[in-house]
Amino acid sequence: MKPEKPDLDVTQIRVGEHKLGIIGLKTALQGMAENRRYRSDEVIAEELLKQLCISNYIPEQSRDQYRSAFLREFKRFCGQPVAEEERGLLEIRVLGRQCARCDQLMADMRDLLSELNLPADLEQIKDPTVVTRFGLPGLPAVIINDQVMCAGKPPEKAEIKEWLIQATSH
Repeated sequence: MKPEKPDLDVTQIRVGEHKLGIIGLKTALQGMAENRRYRSDEVIAEELLKQLCISNYIPEQSRDQYRSAFLREFKRFCGQPVAEEERGLLEIRVLGRQCARCDQLMADMRDLLSELNLPADLEQIKDPTVVTRFGLPGLPAVIINDQVMCAGKPPEKAEIKEWLIQATSH
């Protein structure tokens, strides 16, 4: 009998211009939320950095960017408003199952990004445990820059094109 692998708590976040996986972020955020009384943002950011340095490689020259990213994620976790950083790329998530409709939606998205010559961080999420975390009423779903554009039915290609144009005009 094979020993079970421990469930790794890996969360992707944006640090500067890069999207990185951080081990133990959810656990650290939960712990910090329970003990955050009377702590300043600077103290919270530093505590998170110290905790997360144990399980993650964080280059010395990038620590300020990581502090800012950890504080932003902490505020999101606590439901506080977050001043969004300027994004260089569109962030697009296509959520679905392993089905022809979802695959076609992803293909349409790639075609339109190419046609419009738009750089984007495009990700297709099929893992049911990850998809459920979004709490959407149906699949497939499209999320552009953290905004749910549709859920439950695949959009028409013209509608997707409109969303992409609108997202780049902001």
